[in-house]
Amino acid sequence: MYLKTNYLGEINCESKIDVDQLFFILYLESQKTKDKLLECFNKQHEAPTRDLLNIKLNLSNKKFKKLQKISYQDNAKKQVAVYSAVMSFKYDIELAHKFTKQLKKFNNILARLLEAYLYMISGNYARSEYILLNIMEKELLFYALTSDMSSVGLEKQTRLIIDVIKKFENELSKPIILENLIFYLYSNSQGYFKKKLADSFSIKDSSQYIRKGYKSIRYGRPYPFVWGPSVFEKSSQVEYDQFLEKSLVGEKLGEHKMEHLLFFRALDGIKEKYKSSVLREFKKLGKVSDSYSTEVFFRVVDDESFFKFVNAHSKVKIGLVANRKRKFYRKQVEQMVNLPYAVYNLIQLGDVNWEDLLKVMAFEQARL
Repeated sequence: MYLKTNYLGEINCESKIDVDQLFFILYLESQKTKDKLLECFNKQHEAPTRDLLNIKLNLSNKKFKKLQKISYQDNAKKQVAVYSAVMSFKYDIELAHKFTKQLKKFNNILARLLEAYLYMISGNYARSEYILLNIMEKELLFYALTSDMSSVGLEKQTRLIIDVIKKFENELSKPIILENLIFYLYSNSQGYFKKKLADSFSIKDSSQYIRKGYKSIRYGRPYPFVWGPSVFEKSSQVEYDQFLEKSLVGEKLGEHKMEHLLFFRALDGIKEKYKSSVLREFKKLGKVSDSYSTEVFFRVVDDESFFKFVNAHSKVKIGLVANRKRKFYRKQVEQMVNLPYAVYNLIQLGDVNWEDLLKVMAFEQARL
């Protein structure tokens, strides 16, 4: 969902296909194009590349089977079975209660959407809308990196998410919540997922819509991850400053929301009233090690203006970020955690090997 799809550019069989490009070929939507480029890649390169591609086709290979087994960790079949049952069942209050209890055990955005759907069809609109609004409090990348259904393929996840969103249409008592949710998903994603959302829904994304949205007391101020990225991309520095003023970004930093540091990147300067909170949260951020918080740390220190600010005002030793990244993503690859995303980031660092690609192939082959 979060991999760059334009990385391949105008690549074709007439040009040299590099090892890092092989990774992106694996995520092409067109199977015909994918097979053609893999064939070209195989012809262009010597072993062990050919062995690698043959392993992909030869599922009896013990090492490949072992990697597949490691990849398949999150009981995806059980989850998908529950999701499909919720989508198709005829309403019964006891069954709805049973499904709700099952969904609470799962940690992913689809489970939260289905939980909200069950409350909606049970007539508890307030609870349903609360869950949908709660989803939008966090950055979309948070759900990608903490999801427990990574073994479900992107196409299936996308189809399930779109299908359940459609069930909310014309049903919620406050349609603006669904409208904002769709915009949130669309504006914070890219590639295949974004394209399918655009194909499935009429998405409002004009500057006027965004401006009205972030200024809303009820549906704008508490949800900076819905509006912030678009305000930054589509408006001036002056308006982005207004967004920071009107949203709860500064106040939420006071409530120890480390991820809100992301909104202080690429600024000409951080205003005095935010400085102490920014420095406090950055200091805390450097001490945590979960996948998402580490990713937030990398993204804020990658920004030149933010890096200069904390370097001048903080005693936190940032160190060599590239080395820290390489160590972190290499560990994730070894543990098969967020595997495609970790390999993607290693590619950006110029650090990719055959074993990484083999693991990604095994992982993708094992997905539902």
